[in-house]
Amino acid sequence: MLSQTVAGARRSSDPTAEARISTRARTAQMWRRFALAIAATACASMCMLGWASGAGAYTASLTRTTGGVANIEASTLGGGGFGSGYAQAQDGICTLAEEYLTTSGERAAFFGPSAANVDLYWASLIQDKTVENLLALPYPKGPSAQAKEMAAGFAAGYDKYLSDIGGPSGITDPRCAGAAWVRPIKAIDVWRLMYKLDLKAGSTRLRAPNKPSPKPKKRSGRRSRCLVRTASASAAKTPPTAAAW
Repeated sequence: MLSQTVAGARRSSDPTAEARISTRARTAQMWRRFALAIAATACASMCMLGWASGAGAYTASLTRTTGGVANIEASTLGGGGFGSGYAQAQDGICTLAEEYLTTSGERAAFFGPSAANVDLYWASLIQDKTVENLLALPYPKGPSAQAKEMAAGFAAGYDKYLSDIGGPSGITDPRCAGAAWVRPIKAIDVWRLMYKLDLKAGSTRLRAPNKPSPKPKKRSGRRSRCLVRTASASAAKTPPTAAAW
């Protein structure tokens, strides 16, 4: 109906009619944004979430208690990851979106050439399928089926929140409001960010196993016994290369 009125106004070239149509269009857009804001505010306290995508269908209950703490209830681990992804997107969509941009090797396209080295690093990991190869390892060298289910749910929860607020244009945080680099993600994006955090923390849980160091040669005398004890102590402090997930 509105489109017909707009077409009629254009044919009549009546400035008054065009002004009325412009006002109606702006009002309709304002009410749409208002409805999205109301929905997001309601879900900030308590809501039932549901989402279906190519990765699967997920449901969860999200309740915010004192201090904004997110309490998530779900019947499956995937649903738990789904609720967690939604809640974390609510709390820090810009922080997460920027991290996913980094691990996709595309920072320089939006933040300038100073990020070229970082992009080169992540582009090489993506080309070599480093994270994919780690995910393909059987448990416990690689993640369990339950962990994979939760990661897929997390990605779906993040996407659900982004969809609920109307995409980047619905973000109120000035750091990324309307930014083109805020976009839906997949489970592999979740795993790449986990890999990044793992490297930063210095853990070995998502790192390719290293070859064991050769044992030092034993030498005669007191000094050799001292060297052997030092090597043993160092080995004891070294975390295992294949930790359980």
